[in-house]
Amino acid sequence: MKILTIILLLVILPSTLFAVPADVMDISGGKYAPAVLEEINNAKENIFASLYFIGYYGKEGVIKDLMDALIKAKIRGVKVTIILDQASIGGTYTSYLKNERAFAYFLHHNIDIYYDDLKKVSHSKIIVIDSKTIILGSTNWSKASLTKNRESSVLIRSKKLAEEFLNNLKQIPKKRPVAITDGISIPKIFFENKIGGKLLSKKSHRGFDLYLLACKKYYKNKSTSITINKEDIMKYIMYSLPPKSQSRFMYKIKEVTLISLKKYGIISDFQMDYKKDIITLTIPSLNTTGASLGGSKGASTGVYLSNDYFDYSWHTKLSTRAKYAYLILLNETRNGALGRLVSFKSRDFLSKKYGMGLKSLTYAFMELQKYNLIERSVNYNVENPKTNDYKFNDFYDMQNFEVKLLKLASSTDDETFKLAYQTASKLNEPYDIKVIKSFVNAIKKYGTTHFKHAAKIILKKTNLSPYRKPTYLITILRKDMKN
Repeated sequence: MKILTIILLLVILPSTLFAVPADVMDISGGKYAPAVLEEINNAKENIFASLYFIGYYGKEGVIKDLMDALIKAKIRGVKVTIILDQASIGGTYTSYLKNERAFAYFLHHNIDIYYDDLKKVSHSKIIVIDSKTIILGSTNWSKASLTKNRESSVLIRSKKLAEEFLNNLKQIPKKRPVAITDGISIPKIFFENKIGGKLLSKKSHRGFDLYLLACKKYYKNKSTSITINKEDIMKYIMYSLPPKSQSRFMYKIKEVTLISLKKYGIISDFQMDYKKDIITLTIPSLNTTGASLGGSKGASTGVYLSNDYFDYSWHTKLSTRAKYAYLILLNETRNGALGRLVSFKSRDFLSKKYGMGLKSLTYAFMELQKYNLIERSVNYNVENPKTNDYKFNDFYDMQNFEVKLLKLASSTDDETFKLAYQTASKLNEPYDIKVIKSFVNAIKKYGTTHFKHAAKIILKKTNLSPYRKPTYLITILRKDMKN
């Protein structure tokens, strides 16, 4: 390909206009990916990229080839820094939705990866290599950009221009998802040995609660000798049973639950004092190293369960399968250090990995979604619709939610609020105040008739359909109004 030497005029800073000698090559359309791969593969010192969108969905192809080229560059000693835009496609949510898969993949492979902040959109598609080569243009790393769209991009050789771009790029604020670095330690063995799955299969729901309580007490006292008294038993283990059942249940704990926990290696020994209604457990040390942002080195030996789990009484609201499923999501994301999106090809994969029945796991996710503890993430450009994406949320105070719901109800006419809330409930979102608010606003904007029509279309989808989503309902409304 012929390289033309031109004078490139570029405004880098608002008040600076200058002429820069540069060699420029057209790499538009089908020339883009081969040219970028070649430059990354030949990089010797550093690569700095600011990219608006990477459409990675876990599949082999040119997008993964580009990403893997950066990872290989890192392995051979090249300093690789990437900043991704964090605003979502369409602006529905102000979080990391569109680039989460790519972010997690890079972070898992020790790439120095960041998001920008939410104050400005980082719409650039620019890569600076070895402080002398610049690749920029309109091309996203997505299937549409690389195979369908009419895109224009150039490759520029200029140390002076590269320096100016790098100075500009380094001004972008760099953010990362906040990892959970403190809380109740759940050790790695709990997941590796599929202990949660074993307790579920034996229907040892109290055993599950008892172990999480032991972990809570270890966190508070930092002692491997755990004392569980009558008050603990009633509050954290027998919360769903009448007080009269306490003495009878103490016997069942010893004969069934504690023996199983000892067999699985998560408690070392136990003693019962029936007169005082006290259980004394000895457990292995639960020293959980904080999740590392840099890959396997220094990675977590388990997960941290937020104290809000007990403080907001979620141990009394969630089923055992939902509790285990939430812990699984924490483990899959290294306490959120990889972002909060868990992407996997099928629920069957997680079912086998953690020893949890597929049906049980499916219902657990539906329950977590109902309580707004996870969100099902849907990208309408998705190449593999069978991919399952779940994003976990923090535990929250249910009383605060109820106050917000009452406030919304009091500021909305009864018919509108009732329709909005009932529709949210049918979509398994009765505890998501953002969804209910969006439905109220949609009804006011588009009218009751149009809203009911869109809701009818959505509600025909099966419960596990990726399109049985509030955002898709709003999309249908917008399309209907345009037509």
